[in-house]
Amino acid sequence: MSLNLKVFESSDKEMFYWVVYTVPGTSYEYIGRIRINEAN
Repeated sequence: MSLNLKVFESSDKEMFYWVVYTVPGTSYEYIGRIRINEAN
């Protein structure tokens, strides 16, 4: 199973990424937001 992930850096201040997952064989896309924490 192959996954198509696209990560976008939305803003330097907000520090979060848009993750777009396209389901293989369909036109369905799951869009999620991952927040980046500077203090690891």
